[in-house]
Formats: sequence, structure tokens, C-alpha cells
Amino acid sequence: YYSGAVVFGIESANIVGYSEFSLTRANQFITTSFKNIGSAAIDLTQIKVVGYTGAIQDKASVQFIDGTGNTAKDTSGKSKAYFWRDADGSHGKWVRKDGRNIIDVVAGEATFGTGDALWWQKSVDGLSLKFSGEVIQAETEVSLPLANQAVGNMMALPVDLTTISVAGYTGSTTDKVSAQVIDGSGNTAKDASGKSKAYFWRGSSDSGKWVRKDGRNIIDVAVGELVLNPGESLWVQNNDTSVGYKLVFPAPAL
Repeated sequence: YYSGAVVFGIESANIVGYSEFSLTRANQFITTSFKNIGSAAIDLTQIKVVGYTGAIQDKASVQFIDGTGNTAKDTSGKSKAYFWRDADGSHGKWVRKDGRNIIDVVAGEATFGTGDALWWQKSVDGLSLKFSGEVIQAETEVSLPLANQAVGNMMALPVDLTTISVAGYTGSTTDKVSAQVIDGSGNTAKDASGKSKAYFWRGSSDSGKWVRKDGRNIIDVAVGELVLNPGESLWVQNNDTSVGYKLVFPAPAL
């Protein structure tokens, strides 16, 4: 569902640009393939929905997901679910519901970190998300403080799962950190042979690797077996949140 080349512009040592991601499924996890300029948190108001004009707010929406897989809530207890409205095709904005009231989302109200993926939903075809920001050029870590969270490829280029590592864990068991590809219904996706696309991290004193389970067999994940395009995301599970594990994405070869 990654569509359109990233357009770069050079400002000093930074590279900025934009990209569009097609919403090909009714439900999918997507992150931005940029960081906010200046490394600040990414603001929802900077993301636009392309392809929908209308005042009805049920065509495209996004939810922040908590560590249990449910819609997160802000500090006041309000659901962090947001809806896109664009009455005339040129004044699009995100809104939220507060009882019967529809309230505009303001800058700073809904922010997320680099690599954090949101749960996007759409009910019409032909929609895409437009992101912009600064292209990431360095190795990037994403903390795993929650038992369950969605983490995506924030790089401007595809990333092979075998190049992503888990910092903070060394051990031979496969029950500490795992990653799943999620399909449009929210379930673990399957490959062409019907095998579950769930992967597990095994660490050691000098290296680590991703493996998958095939019956009673533990099989190393091969290069090319799972490649995340920019914005594509995984559902990551951490069975020991006290340790402070991190997913480490390699620096892209720009």
C-alpha cells in the first residue's frame, strides 16, 4: 500500500519531503516515514487525507491504541479516536466526538513518536494519507514500554526484518519479544502457504535473530522473507515490560 516516491528537498544537512500511502484495507496500522522537523513529536494535524470531500466524518478515521489493543484515552479520559472532514475539498481537518458535539482537533492535542503506528480505518475507496517531514538518516530506536504496541518502518526506504534488532534482551527463549503482521481484520496475517506471519526474537551474547515457528520447529527468518515498506507496521508484543527493550532500525542507505 506504499505509493508514490518520496520527494526530497535539501535544507542544510537535513532532507525533507512528503509521501502518500494508499489506504488499501478497511483497517491497517501505518506510521509516518519521516520524523517531525526538529525531532519533536509528530502531530496528527500535520497528516492529511487525500481523496475524500464531504462533511460526514465516518469515511476515514484513526485511533491511538493502548497496551491492551484497545483505543487509548487522553488524560481526561476521552477516547483518542479522530475523524477526517473536508467539506469543500480544500479545508480538511481532523475532528473528535464529545457526546453529540464535533470538536476540531488542535495542534498538540494528538501527537505520537517516531515509529509509533496508528490504527487507520476507512469506509470508501480511493483514499490515501499524505505525510511530510524530515527524512531519517540515522539508526533509530523505538522503545517498547507496553505489552502490545504497533511499530512501523519510519525510514524512507524498505527495511528487511532481519536488519531490525531488539536491544536489551539476550537469551535463547522466544517468548520475550515478538512481532506480527496484522491483516485488515485485526488478526495475524498469513503468507501464501497459510503460515502465520508471526516472528520471535532470540538473543545471544554476541548477536540475535528473528525466528518463526513451524509446528515444533524453530526456523530462522531469511533475508527477504519479510520486508517492511515505508510506513508498514508490525504488532509488537513485549512479555517483560520492566526490562526496557527497544526495536532498533538500521540507518537507511540513502
